[in-house]
Amino acid sequence: MTVLSFAVLLSVLSLVSGCVDDTDCILPDGQVGQCHLQKCIRQLDDNANEYLTFTIRVKYPESVLKIHGRTSLYIRGNGLGLLWTKGNQLSKTGHDTWDINITYISSLDGYQCKFCLDKDYLPNKKLQYRVMADDLQDMIGANFAIHLPVSEVSSYFETVPVFSVYPWFFTYTGVIDSFVINSTNLGEEKNITLYTPPSFNENVYKTYPTVFVFDLNLEYAKSFKKKFEDPIYPHAVAEEFVLIGFGDYTSNGRERVDLLTPSAGPALDCINGTLRDNCDGCIPEALSTNITAFIKYLEETCGKYYNKGGLGDNTLDFLEKEAFPTANQLTSTRLQKDNIGVMGYSLGGLMSCHAVWTRPDVYSFAACQSPSLWWPMNTFSHNVNDFDFLNKTLKNPIFQTKRPEQRIYLDAGGAETPEPYSLTQTTVEAAHAISSFVHYELNRNVWVAVDPNKNHSFVEWERRIGQALTTLLPAHGSKGMPSIDASPVG
Repeated sequence: MTVLSFAVLLSVLSLVSGCVDDTDCILPDGQVGQCHLQKCIRQLDDNANEYLTFTIRVKYPESVLKIHGRTSLYIRGNGLGLLWTKGNQLSKTGHDTWDINITYISSLDGYQCKFCLDKDYLPNKKLQYRVMADDLQDMIGANFAIHLPVSEVSSYFETVPVFSVYPWFFTYTGVIDSFVINSTNLGEEKNITLYTPPSFNENVYKTYPTVFVFDLNLEYAKSFKKKFEDPIYPHAVAEEFVLIGFGDYTSNGRERVDLLTPSAGPALDCINGTLRDNCDGCIPEALSTNITAFIKYLEETCGKYYNKGGLGDNTLDFLEKEAFPTANQLTSTRLQKDNIGVMGYSLGGLMSCHAVWTRPDVYSFAACQSPSLWWPMNTFSHNVNDFDFLNKTLKNPIFQTKRPEQRIYLDAGGAETPEPYSLTQTTVEAAHAISSFVHYELNRNVWVAVDPNKNHSFVEWERRIGQALTTLLPAHGSKGMPSIDASPVG
């Protein structure tokens, strides 16, 4: 033991013998200690956890503030020196940068403000806060939130942790645009839909998780916009995201089966027209809401079987290697490369499950909505399906090891039960099968929902798309500050 170590030890232990264990005793300097093994031990300073500090940093363009007649940023919150009723002004510490240090006390009972007269404990060990322009203009969206405990907050560390946030104040809706790629992976020009969220043009410092969405062409994006944007505003239950939509299919839409299936197989299709126009009106409109009768009429009257599919991985390569880099360039490299998701409905739902399971190094999350897990049809009997995702992909040992943490959401309608497709049953089965693997757990990072009595249609997808995004990309904090009083938001 070095001289320094021995000195440190003596500062804690006083070798005074003869005391009674577990009782107070007097140290040579007159201070009160605690007796242990008949030695008087100096009690450790109860205030050792009182000076814990982290920084909240706000990045926002000052020029945008000035355009709207604002000059300063404030912060309100639910504790640790922050109130909902009045803001604390943030310090301007750099270009478009504002900071505040939060210093607090940590104990077994919770977390309290260090320099406040009010020593209330932080509700639910979660600091929720909002940024205000001039303490008058509230930010848009859900509260920011920090879950305590926080690492490396004591004076032992040379620097304090910094939590950077990117608020926006003045823009309530996002923008839908499109661009064209001459694809080498698909061998032709393809249109891509791009949705950027409300804050995109207002706060240039913010980056976003990105979601590939199958079947989301420009027409569908405009129709679905309210449904996928409502979770951001006004409901404030999801974080913002960028959507990259692909739904550009040639051959009057028939190319869709080729591009949205991982393997080839027989497929029932219209002789004339497409399924969307009921085979050029061959199938009665009255059967459109009855999938069993629709398919039976298609098989017997208006359609035939073609050998199709198998280009799904080409589509994924196109999205990952061509669409994403182009979109990232168009958005000034503000897409988060380590937070990419994929979602789709029907065959798009199948491809979403296939993508997240076979390319875990690319996809952090997926929404498989009414997924066509029945694909492909059996080559020898068209009344039987092979269910390759369940029977082959999930059981392939190549994809079972070294899996990262992912989030997977599956849903279906309760009326999607007709055989041999069995969409409802296989969706639930897939969720339970995925949950059986290491790193996956139902209701933690795997979710499954069945909407009773609902059929298979894009109308149902539009209705459920917001719930999928909210589950996979939930807001970090509550909807907003209390509207009447300063009651804490937990």
